Amino acid sequence: MLNIRPYRTSVKPYKSYTAIYKEMKEYIEKDQDGFSHWFVGITADYKRSLFVEHRVYENDDSYIFRECPNNRAAENVKASLLKLGCQGAWGGWVNTPTVVYAYRRSYHTNP
Repeated sequence: MLNIRPYRTSVKPYKSYTAIYKEMKEYIEKDQDGFSHWFVGITADYKRSLFVEHRVYENDDSYIFRECPNNRAAENVKASLLKLGCQGAWGGWVNTPTVVYAYRRSYHTNP
């Protein structure tokens, strides 16, 4: 099992797509099992998405989230991580979520 701690940080917007993608990619690469063990998504409410909908354990599971300057940047970060092998859904949203998140999938997460 991965022995990296959850990445906790305040959501600070307006980093570039490249900087956000690089941070998230490097964090996921610490997991030697690879990208396929990770789920990526975008949301307007990362706490609800991670800890309620996906049942990520806040203090025990590995996860990362970043706020993007706009929905297009969030979609691009998500799409780039999906291309590397992360799990998640392709496609856009009707609303405009700007937080991209990823978590290491486990027996208790959904999915």
